[in-house]
Amino acid sequence: MELFHIHTLGTHDYSFVPNNIINVDDTYNNGLYQKIFNLNMNFSAESLPRTFDAINKELQGMGVSRIVLNSRIDELMHYMGFFGSDEKELKTFFNMASKIIKDYHDALNEMAYETCRQKSCPTAPSRLHSLYACSEQGIAYWDRIMKPKKADVFRIQVSDDSLLTNPSLLPKDDMELYNKVVDAREYFRPSNIEDKESNEYLVRGKVLIGEKVREIRRR
Repeated sequence: MELFHIHTLGTHDYSFVPNNIINVDDTYNNGLYQKIFNLNMNFSAESLPRTFDAINKELQGMGVSRIVLNSRIDELMHYMGFFGSDEKELKTFFNMASKIIKDYHDALNEMAYETCRQKSCPTAPSRLHSLYACSEQGIAYWDRIMKPKKADVFRIQVSDDSLLTNPSLLPKDDMELYNKVVDAREYFRPSNIEDKESNEYLVRGKVLIGEKVREIRRR
């Protein structure tokens, strides 16, 4: 079966060469796996840039030497409100904090789906150990969703047992855990996929890398 894979540069680059064969099995740790298990779950005030010296000193003076990821943004704002600081510094600080918090929630969502897969759909491929692919019609959709800065789109040949999922059921931060479990079951056992342009395949087995059909570069 012919599909397409959007390869974000920086992970397994050596494998994505035309005519190369990739064996995607339980030992294949994709970019999502690496993002989750390499996630720095917290950061210390000492690790912030030198421009944050005033912020670091104030935080440490209040006994806040480490900001954990479940800190709410309004709580962080409360800390910052005790003193004046450069607006640019504060914006950079909160951008850093927001990214770490988002990555943390993404990791929690993925682990919830992986746990559900293991218990309810153990024969379904793991999102952490699969190659992601789509039809030719899905390339534009996933480019908009992923917004990779540097990526190459490859034509690939995959086995027929690749799983077609329903990406509309991917986990959302504002969902209750029960609803995430319900959606996870349907994600791995889709019965009705309405939007053909947002199709997603979890690919396992031997994958033949074909020609590079497009380069994606963003500033």
